[in-house]
Amino acid sequence: KGSKIMFRQDGFIGIIPGGSASGSRDKEKSIELLNEIAATFLMIGVPMQAFRETDIVDITIDPHTYSITGMTWGSSDSAVPRYDVDHWGYVNLESMIPITLERKLIAEDMLQTTLDIANKLTDDKTKSNLISFLLEAYTLFHNAEYSQSFLSSWLILETYIQDLWTKFLTSRRVRQDRASRLKDPNRWTADYMLETLNLTNRLKQDDYNKMMTLKSKRNAIVHSGKKATKAEAEKCLKLASAI
Repeated sequence: KGSKIMFRQDGFIGIIPGGSASGSRDKEKSIELLNEIAATFLMIGVPMQAFRETDIVDITIDPHTYSITGMTWGSSDSAVPRYDVDHWGYVNLESMIPITLERKLIAEDMLQTTLDIANKLTDDKTKSNLISFLLEAYTLFHNAEYSQSFLSSWLILETYIQDLWTKFLTSRRVRQDRASRLKDPNRWTADYMLETLNLTNRLKQDDYNKMMTLKSKRNAIVHSGKKATKAEAEKCLKLASAI
């Protein structure tokens, strides 16, 4: 995507964003790229969490070797970092590893394969959004933010339900004007879609039961301010991951 990415043996990732963007836009682009990589790793079974603005430091690159020669914490008005910075402004890399994650050795060929997959996945806006939701749900779950994790996972399930519904309408050769009405969320909610998909054997009974239970919990969180338990968030995350 026009950016240069460097991986150090200690796990640090350096990015030189492509294009002419600078300053805050560089940081936004870097976070976006890092999260695309992290989400892809998560998809292939390597546990990673989402990168936040507080995980980003300014780096100095040797223009000849593209090696990282220095790292400093940004401007004085930046948010407080989630890891240690000494009085010179340099980062203690050991403190950057989340306590919920273990170090994992990744072969160079696996890195390249992951980057190739990330490029392909994120070229598709729908797939890009789905893996982004999954990474967010996983990160929130491991930070014990269960209700937020549940809702991020539910976005994946809702997208899946809508996709099944669209395919069902297409298979029935429904006229465009009628299909538009049937896709209108104000007329046809997830309830109606799930019921119809199950009755027409487009959705297995077990999946129907799980999704109806999770949908009811989603409504309780959004409309009644209820909280999701760890078990409920985990159940929703697992189903979203399977999809």
